[in-house]
Amino acid sequence: MKTVVLIKDCTLKNCETDKALNISFKEKLEIARQLENINTDIIETGLADTSQSTFIAVKTIASSLRKSILCCPARPDRASIEKTYEAIKGAVKPRIHISLPLSPVNMEYQLHMKKNQVIDTVKESVSFAKTLCDDVEFTALDATRSDFPFIIEVINTALEAGALTVGIEDTVGHILPDEVSTFLSSLLKSINLENAIFSFRAKNEMGMAVANTISSIKAGAKQVTCAINGTANDASLEETVTAIHTRSDALNADCNMLIAQLNRASVLLSGIADIKNGKAKDTLNTGILINEADLVNKEMDLYSFRTFIEGLGYTLTDKDIEKIFDMFKELSEKKQQVYTKDIEAIIGREAVQVPRVYQLDRFVINSGNKINSTAAVKLKYNDKPLEGVGFGDGPIDAAFHVIEKIMGMNIELFDFNLKSVTEGKDALGAATVKIRYNGNIYAGRGLSTDVIESSIMAYINAVNKMLYEEGIQ
Repeated sequence: MKTVVLIKDCTLKNCETDKALNISFKEKLEIARQLENINTDIIETGLADTSQSTFIAVKTIASSLRKSILCCPARPDRASIEKTYEAIKGAVKPRIHISLPLSPVNMEYQLHMKKNQVIDTVKESVSFAKTLCDDVEFTALDATRSDFPFIIEVINTALEAGALTVGIEDTVGHILPDEVSTFLSSLLKSINLENAIFSFRAKNEMGMAVANTISSIKAGAKQVTCAINGTANDASLEETVTAIHTRSDALNADCNMLIAQLNRASVLLSGIADIKNGKAKDTLNTGILINEADLVNKEMDLYSFRTFIEGLGYTLTDKDIEKIFDMFKELSEKKQQVYTKDIEAIIGREAVQVPRVYQLDRFVINSGNKINSTAAVKLKYNDKPLEGVGFGDGPIDAAFHVIEKIMGMNIELFDFNLKSVTEGKDALGAATVKIRYNGNIYAGRGLSTDVIESSIMAYINAVNKMLYEEGIQ
């Protein structure tokens, strides 16, 4: 009988530590929902006690999940553990996750602890967490550079204190696949896992995170950690799950993930953040590959479109489907052919929109290689028309200057990126704009067959996110 490996996704956790992701509260909630839709066993968030906004985000995600385990990290002290439990106690399946680095350099310079102090801290923190939450996980960080007997002692201490899941993390990502197998085989023989699960987390500094994760499964790990599109150097969720499904015979293991819908989470994050789509192929038991470039019937009515969206694996509200359907019809008039990728790009942007304080009404650009670019832009501010004219080094720069002038705000353009969603001269252009305001960075996305329009829409989207997150009306 094949072992069922539990998949933990830490994309939401990475969103808190990797500022390049720049995703909003609503976007985090949408990612959590999509992860649950594809049967992710465990969804890990960021720390809940860093600010009131992170606490509310974790609490909201906890109440929205119906079947996945909601795992939230806590620092190894009572105040952090109590705050964490307060945030996740509304989840159907709450879990507190405690971790400590065990390498000598980290114990000395990060923890400022000796070995005996680490042992005591693990015992006390896991035991206290257990009084609040039945499901407690402990991870030994930087374990592959730690003293082996000490790792065994620490993990056994966590097990005795009540942890139901224990594991290690190759934090610096320097171990090789054959070393993973040897390391874990020896470790698993030395700990008592009668009523617990062993977990492994790889890092991709040398491009071996997926290979090391698969090696850990062969060695006996029953839980592995991944992230959508391999964010923050974690093993790619798409590639890891595809490998498990494809070679389940050799691994004598399988997982609960819905392989036919796996790429939806990847596309969603790619639409939300400027992160490259993992492009995992949806491998079915028949061995057939799902072609993401399939043409979409441009004549679909709303009912057929809703069925089509559900068939792709997305769970959206009727209001969102109607909005996306209107954009689909508008796109169909501009493009000769519409592809699944076009629809998914729209979903990735539109389904997680914050309230649109500002909306683009129209624009006119005058540009050339011998003249200064000018832009005339008309916006709607809560349905009130606002317009202006300005100059710039190019058409997009001119448009951004006009928008900033209309809004009357000092906004710094931090980054700008433009790429095509599909192939062909009428392909959708996906623009990503990052702005900085009050020291915080906000990312906006825009989609259009017109790259100038998509850039303007991305800028406005970033501003709307900024207003929403900053609480500005």
